[in-house]
Amino acid sequence: MSAARRCLLVIALLVAGSSAADAGYTIQDFAASEYLGGTPAQLAVMNANLGIAGLMIEDFTGPTIPTGVLSFTGSGVIDVVPQGSNGWGLSSSNFLRITTPPTQSASILINGGTPVLGIGFSAFESGTSGSLTSLSINGEAPIELTAATLPNFSFTFTFRNGYLVITADQGDPLIESIKFTTSGNPDGYQFDYIAYVAPAAVPEPTSVGLLAAGAAGLLGYARRWRASRT
Repeated sequence: MSAARRCLLVIALLVAGSSAADAGYTIQDFAASEYLGGTPAQLAVMNANLGIAGLMIEDFTGPTIPTGVLSFTGSGVIDVVPQGSNGWGLSSSNFLRITTPPTQSASILINGGTPVLGIGFSAFESGTSGSLTSLSINGEAPIELTAATLPNFSFTFTFRNGYLVITADQGDPLIESIKFTTSGNPDGYQFDYIAYVAPAAVPEPTSVGLLAAGAAGLLGYARRWRASRT
């Protein structure tokens, strides 16, 4: 992929409570032209180009806000609306809309954290019409999102703007939250095709206890069986 179609922005953020290390995040911004169409085959090619192949994808296929690993907060209305011709996923899917009054915010929370987070944007106007939007990762220092920091984005209130892929550097904290704060833009945000790594399943305490009891029972049976053979 040509350098003109994506940009790498490496951000050093101080780890809370630690003065010995920095939390590093790499942000890749991809142009809207990466979207090839809404069929599964076309999306598979796009996923490979974006570096999100094999990740979990929230495509907002249902009419309601999904629950589970991802959750969403905002100072305005949060709903799911048809994507029309603006989405990043399947042609029949929707996108998440968070409307925000001026100087308000919208957040995406990832339960358990993820080392990689991808987000498709539509109708995003940061840096135009007097608006300014910043991005904060895990509550750290915000980064202004403008044509200077995201040169491959199209900052217009039409169609797809671009796709962001945020990666936590090896050994640094997982991405648990990202927060967008806007000033002077009442229209809000439209997110789509959110990619993330599913957190590893952790057995519940009850399940752990049952496994331990089962193992003890098998061990006792084996001992009795050996004793009966002697």
